Amino acid sequence: MASMESTASKVLKRKSNDIGWEYGSLVDPNKLDRTQCDLCKKTMSGGIYRLKQHIAGIPGSVTVCPKATKDDQLRVRNALNEAQNKKKAKQSGDEALRSEVNIGDETIDLDDCLGDLKESRSFGPINRFGTSQGKNKNAYEPILDIISKKSSKRLDTCLHMTAYILNPYYFYNNSEVRDDLEANDAVVECVGVLFPKNYDMQSLILSVELPIYKRKQEKFDRPIALKACEINNENFDPEPCKAEI
Repeated sequence: MASMESTASKVLKRKSNDIGWEYGSLVDPNKLDRTQCDLCKKTMSGGIYRLKQHIAGIPGSVTVCPKATKDDQLRVRNALNEAQNKKKAKQSGDEALRSEVNIGDETIDLDDCLGDLKESRSFGPINRFGTSQGKNKNAYEPILDIISKKSSKRLDTCLHMTAYILNPYYFYNNSEVRDDLEANDAVVECVGVLFPKNYDMQSLILSVELPIYKRKQEKFDRPIALKACEINNENFDPEPCKAEI
């Protein structure tokens, strides 16, 4: 009997380093929103965050735990403040990265840079990056110059590394670019910054569109796409790219 109670207790305790689980547990393992305070046995909705407010003695959304000691309150309040500070620091970093993407008042005529491009049918964001490449690599210099100016020589930013991954001229012809873990991680970070909290869009880009681009499938595998790479590089071979990914 004692063994069964111990097993049930473990199921209701989440496997997490969150300090909140030191003071509470789930009411039902299938309902992650409902928790119970181990000190006063009060049940509440709002998940572990609401439980921590209860223990920390933060009035408003939930009643204060009558059995929490001053030490309990201080520990949980410190944990809440630390999490809030980390969130603010991350938001500041994301805003700084977005400011690099913003090219300000400088204007570029994309028609002059890229030439006449036939409008294609609408498909995913990553595909549009890949298919907008023209045969003249000098066409991208005005855009890259402005990005470089705005980033103040910070060539290690996720924006610059993502640009290499999403440039077919480099990605399909250079195995170092394809295999660079830091560059691939930068794509994930950049997508997260450009589409904050839009997890459906992040998933579409990273799980659907990006693999299509990397494996040269669908529109990237058409003869005209392969021919464009050959024009840029006479030694281009599409097979290694397909085999390695």
